[in-house]
Amino acid sequence: MNQILILDESSPESISIAVPSTSLIDKNGYQIVLKARVKVKGKIWTFHKYDKDPFPSSPHGHNFNDGTKLNPFDGKIYKNKEFFGTLDKHALLKVQQELQERGFGNFSVSNN
Repeated sequence: MNQILILDESSPESISIAVPSTSLIDKNGYQIVLKARVKVKGKIWTFHKYDKDPFPSSPHGHNFNDGTKLNPFDGKIYKNKEFFGTLDKHALLKVQQELQERGFGNFSVSNN
């Protein structure tokens, strides 16, 4: 389940509700997850299984708050296609585990 923030411009309050990940059901009745959000180190990374832009990897995560992209294979972070930083091994492992659980493929922590 993902969290969505609903804002009511007429009220200073906001409501957070849980909704299912964006997904499809295949011909055999299995759920195909197309989008997943992973929160790690206070940042929310949004992954799209079939993102039309393959940079820096396919799949990759978007942090819409700061405009960065995350390669979940090696933990490298990019901003405007330039290297910006790297997730630490523990955070990268968490991202990889969550993506594997949601059917985004198999990941392993890079030794680089």
